Amino acid sequence: MTAKRLTEGLDARVVLLVPRIKSFSVPFDPASDEGTGLIDEHRAQAANVGVHVTVLFCVCQRYDDVIRQMLSRCSLLVVGGRRRVWWPSREERLVSRLFAKGYPVVFAQVGAARVVAPGSVIAY
Repeated sequence: MTAKRLTEGLDARVVLLVPRIKSFSVPFDPASDEGTGLIDEHRAQAANVGVHVTVLFCVCQRYDDVIRQMLSRCSLLVVGGRRRVWWPSREERLVSRLFAKGYPVVFAQVGAARVVAPGSVIAY
């Protein structure tokens, strides 16, 4: 949804990177059910919100490797994840590292409903 709002009315290409952290000592088959299933699932999710995306399945040892190798500094990055109150989530820490390295980056909160008290819900 965030990518759709940010690219509305622009001639922009949306690329969805689906990284999988793997040890390179373990063989990985990119044509496996895991790879094709994840690509199809992410493509369907984007289509449900009306965004045409190119989905790239990436195998890496760290998330930062994918960004550094596949994107330029002029690419706008949208990182989705949960926002935590007391300790930053893995995605929030990634956004901080990318911002510090000079990438334009937006954090898109997912799972936005949070229970505050029994029976009350606040949505961000």
